[in-house]
Amino acid sequence: MYRRHASSWVPGSTILVPAGFASGDSVTYYHEILSLLRESRLAHEASIEQQREFIRYMNSLNSWLAQDVRDRQYAFRDISNRVDTLRAEVAGRGVAHQYRYTR
Repeated sequence: MYRRHASSWVPGSTILVPAGFASGDSVTYYHEILSLLRESRLAHEASIEQQREFIRYMNSLNSWLAQDVRDRQYAFRDISNRVDTLRAEVAGRGVAHQYRYTR
């Protein structure tokens, strides 16, 4: 199916070309292969850049979610403190906790 053909690009090297190709065809074939390799490399580089962008986005989202969790924990803690204060006031024992927003 393939035969070895002496390459005029690098002395002493050979490239594989489909059987039946003339000498001029091998140069065209060589350029087609190079073109395909370049396209493949560009597609690979684009894929890597997309992965990097996705990682940056996910890191940003993770940071935002972590801050949101902290904010909600502080809010729930403050609500719990206020409920305890109201419970104590309703029970007639006075103010058990001083309500304050802490971070």
